[in-house]
Amino acid sequence: MSTLFNDTDRMISDALRRKGAAFLPALMQRMNFLMLRFQKYVQEQKLSGQVLNARSGNLRDSVRVVPAAISGGVIKAGVQAAGGPAWYGRLHEYGVDHEWLIVAKNRKSLAFEIAGQMLFRKSVVHPPLPARSFMGSSATELTPEINASLQSVVRTAGE
Repeated sequence: MSTLFNDTDRMISDALRRKGAAFLPALMQRMNFLMLRFQKYVQEQKLSGQVLNARSGNLRDSVRVVPAAISGGVIKAGVQAAGGPAWYGRLHEYGVDHEWLIVAKNRKSLAFEIAGQMLFRKSVVHPPLPARSFMGSSATELTPEINASLQSVVRTAGE
């Protein structure tokens, strides 16, 4: 028969209970700070030339913090992107493994520039799009810092 908690889990759980009321607000405040850091990292690094270059700024502006909240005994916070007019951010994040047809809808033709020459076409076939992660890669890069910062709050809250 296995147990749900081992001795280390019990010690951590007991320590958190002892820290009392100071622990949750401190943890939520730190989580909000870290999510703001994550947001700025994505906007100022990943979407400002490191992974993608901003054209309209819609994708960069779509990066938003989801403030820390407690629900069912779980504290959640996050950063989201690629909503609304920046829906195409998902295509860049995950890539598209097939080609697709783009057809002019509101005009007689599509206009685009290739090698300095303006071209006009009624339709074009867009090639597959490689993944250019800006959210997932940021999470991977910032996870050690986020974990260390949250562990610091757990160690020091209520002291």
